[in-house]
Amino acid sequence: MENEKMPEEGATQEKPVSQLDNSEGLVDKPCAPRIPQFLPRLLKKKVTVRPIQGQPITGTLDGFNNYEIQILVGGKKQILVFKHAILSIEMVG
Repeated sequence: MENEKMPEEGATQEKPVSQLDNSEGLVDKPCAPRIPQFLPRLLKKKVTVRPIQGQPITGTLDGFNNYEIQILVGGKKQILVFKHAILSIEMVG
């Protein structure tokens, strides 16, 4: 018992990686948002995006990532819309 060190006050005792439960690491990992399967099919097609607030935006779906979509309006103007602000997306004609 003489060689054992007592942990300092407020310190936590961590387990070596080899002793960790497999389930412990899986619980706290944040999940990346999943890309809906319909977005790649709408790429470069004319769509109407209806935001939760505001007016609908009609244009060509120019690109997207996990958090936002990019709409090309009138062939020149690019609009970036955050996905969490979208109520619906529908293909035009």
